[in-house]
Amino acid sequence: CSGLRLSGGCDGVSENLHEMWFDWIRGGLQAILWLLFESALFCISIFLSRKRRESDSNSTKLYDFVAYLLWILTTFAFLPVPLIVFNRQTQVVGVASVCAVANWWLPLRTFAAINASGPVHDLLEIHFNSSESTQKVSHPLYKQCLNQLYLIARIFACLFLPVNIQFQSRIKDRKSIQYFLACGFLKLFSLTLSAYGITQLYNETLLLACYVLVIYSAACVVFDFAAVFAIGLFQLPCVRNFDCPWLSVSLQEFWSRRWNTFVSANFRDGIFHPYTNSTVAASVAALSRKLHIAIAVFLSFLASAIFHEWILYNMTDEISLNWFVFFVIHGILCIVESFLSSFIAMRTQSFRTMSGLIPKIVLLLRWLLTMSILVFTSSVFFFQPIYRGDLKERAVSNVLEWTSLLSSVVGYA
Repeated sequence: CSGLRLSGGCDGVSENLHEMWFDWIRGGLQAILWLLFESALFCISIFLSRKRRESDSNSTKLYDFVAYLLWILTTFAFLPVPLIVFNRQTQVVGVASVCAVANWWLPLRTFAAINASGPVHDLLEIHFNSSESTQKVSHPLYKQCLNQLYLIARIFACLFLPVNIQFQSRIKDRKSIQYFLACGFLKLFSLTLSAYGITQLYNETLLLACYVLVIYSAACVVFDFAAVFAIGLFQLPCVRNFDCPWLSVSLQEFWSRRWNTFVSANFRDGIFHPYTNSTVAASVAALSRKLHIAIAVFLSFLASAIFHEWILYNMTDEISLNWFVFFVIHGILCIVESFLSSFIAMRTQSFRTMSGLIPKIVLLLRWLLTMSILVFTSSVFFFQPIYRGDLKERAVSNVLEWTSLLSSVVGYA
C-alpha cells in the first residue's frame, strides 16, 4: 500500500475494501438466517409427511394436506428473500446465489423428501432404521439430545448445501475432503483468470470461452467448498458435480451424467420420481412407457427452465424468456435423441459389435454434433441476456471484488 500512500489513494482503497467487506458479510449473514428459517419450516413439512406413513388411513389425508400446504406457503413466502438480503445492482452474484438456494433447490429437495425421494429421505431412513436396531441400548439423556440435534443439523445441510449427496452411491464414486479442496482451489484460480480475461479480451470467440469458463469455475468453487463442509462437519457422502462435460457424446449424457449432476439429481428426485410414481403417470405408462418417460423428462426440463428464468428475472428485473426457451429446447432435443437412439439401436445391432476405425469415427461425429448444438443454442439463447445491458459487467465486478477480498485476507495474514 506504500505506493498508493504516495499518491494519497491508500485511504480510499482501504475504505472501499472495508465497505465491500461490510456489504458482503452483512448480506451473507442475513441470507444464512433466512435460509435457516426457511429450512426449519420445510423440516416441519418433511416430518409431517413422515408422520402420515405412521398414522391410520383417516389421518393420512390431513397430514398430506398440511405438509403440502406448508410447503406451498413457505415456497412463495420466501420468493422476495434474494432482493431483501442483496442489492441487485452491486451484488448480482449474491442475488443469484440466494435465489438458487431459497427459491430453487430448498423447495425442490423438500418436495422430494415429502414424496419419499432424495437425500433427506435417505438420511431419515438410515437414521430411523439404525435407531430401531439399537433401541434396546440405553443412552444418557444428554447424548440422545445431542444425537437429535446433530440429525437436524444434517437435515439442514442436506437441504441447502449445494452438494450432490448420494447415500446409495458406490464407495469408489464418493470423493474425499482432500479431493474437493484441491478441485476448489484449482477452480478458484481458473475463475479469477477467466474473469480477468473478460475485462481484457475483445475477440467474441475468446469472450464466449471466458464466460463459459466463469460459469463453470464459479459453480465448481461453490460446490467443491460446500462439499468440504458437508463431509467434514456432517459426514455426508458426496460425489463430484462435474465429470468432464466437454467429453459428452450426447445431450442426455451431458445433462444427466456430466454437467452439474447436483442439479440433475435435484430434478430427478424432485420432479422425475414424484411424477413417475404418481397415479397419473401410472395410467400413461399403461399406454406407452416411452411416452411416460418422455413426459417426466420434459417436466424436469420445464421446471429447470422456470427456475433459471426466475433467477435471471431477479438479476435483471426483466422477463426475457431466453433461458426458458434454452432449457425447453434442450428438453425436447433430449426426448428426440432418446427416441432416435432406441430406433437406431434396434437396427444396428451388428454395428455395435464392430471394432476398428468406424465406431470411433461415429463417436467423434456424435461428439461434434453434441458440442455444436450446445455452442449454438448457448450463444443464441443462454448468453444473450448476459451480453445485453450491464449484467456481465456487474457479475464480473462481483467476482473481482471477491478476488480482491481474498487477496486482502492473505495480505493481512
